[in-house]
Amino acid sequence: MTSTIVIYADPTDPVVLAAQHASVQTLHIDELIHFSSAQPWPEVFRMEIPASVKQAVHGAPIVSRLFSLDRTAMGAMLQQSGVDLRWLHIRLHPLLALGTSLVHDTGTRGVSRSLLPLNVQWFEIKRAMPAITTPEFAYSFGYESPDLSGLEEPMQKSVWSLFDWKQESQLSEEERRRHQFHVSAPKGVPIIFWFLGNEDTGLVFPRGSAEIDQDLLLQINAAARKAFCTELGEILLYTHSNTLRFQAYSPFLRSAASAPQMKARMGAWLATSPAPPGVTHAVV
Repeated sequence: MTSTIVIYADPTDPVVLAAQHASVQTLHIDELIHFSSAQPWPEVFRMEIPASVKQAVHGAPIVSRLFSLDRTAMGAMLQQSGVDLRWLHIRLHPLLALGTSLVHDTGTRGVSRSLLPLNVQWFEIKRAMPAITTPEFAYSFGYESPDLSGLEEPMQKSVWSLFDWKQESQLSEEERRRHQFHVSAPKGVPIIFWFLGNEDTGLVFPRGSAEIDQDLLLQINAAARKAFCTELGEILLYTHSNTLRFQAYSPFLRSAASAPQMKARMGAWLATSPAPPGVTHAVV
């Protein structure tokens, strides 16, 4: 089997650093900029990927880390040309389809299942694991005032702010006034559960410690991998009164990166061609 290839945009991504440390193949999105150009309608955006890149990807398990094009030449070119970012993901799909499997489906924030807003995350995780506990929330449309009567200690949040639960720091003025999103403030001990497939997992306790049902963690692992089209990431959980509540999933692994030997563990996991055959390609 061809070895794993990691396609990425952020050179500080912990998964990318681990891949490079383990000599796993990587491909930065800017390596394709000379083969990409804006075009008149209806083509809009052209990407003529060279045979050498196709050969490197063909038959390989692919890990896509294209979560944002901030600070990339490709992102700047698309913005200057007035080309929507979704066109890049559309043109990349034939390349990604050459791999045997894909970890993290393609698409922008809100489209990719790895980059869903909180309320949609809770819907998807419940669909994958109906018995799981998720936060209570209220969501209002337009400039309507939300009904907070069903919430305990309601706090207003951005639907995109995954790990701010003590104090919200990412709420834009637009979200503060329009389409307001409120949740019950979490109780208990926060836990970050990270996973690399279903074999290498661990816990990070930001505050305190707690006894965790390991079988339940395995169930959450399986549900998250299915719901978010992923094989790696970290999940924020809260444990309170013998209940383990799912709070948020993130593919970025910023918190887990501080765990002992994490770079080596990520590198070893990537080097074993991690993505199972069941991980499929999602069309944007």
